Amino acid sequence: LQTAFWEYHGLQCGFCTPGMIMAATDLLARTQEPSDDEIRHAIEGNFCRCTGYQNIVTAIREAGRMMREGVTADRGATADRGATANRGATANRGATATAANDTGTSASAGAAG
Repeated sequence: LQTAFWEYHGLQCGFCTPGMIMAATDLLARTQEPSDDEIRHAIEGNFCRCTGYQNIVTAIREAGRMMREGVTADRGATADRGATANRGATANRGATATAANDTGTSASAGAAG
């Protein structure tokens, strides 16, 4: 379900995502091949100001298809996204932050190597 939301752009700001995922999980547990109307009815209690709902409906419909077909998350794509995030964290590992303390002098705090 999370993969379908990612791949079919059912995610925007993330505020409504937990409710949408919960509603979709419940719907797909009850109905393996829901219609767009059934999907819209299932999520009608969750408000989304970002997507206009069509991408969310598509993501839920495709998640149902993926579940029926036994499709799993693409581990390669997930690993690539994690590697990108980790490279940024690694690059900042040796950074030093400097802030003024209440005496007006600078105090440094850095990560040990």
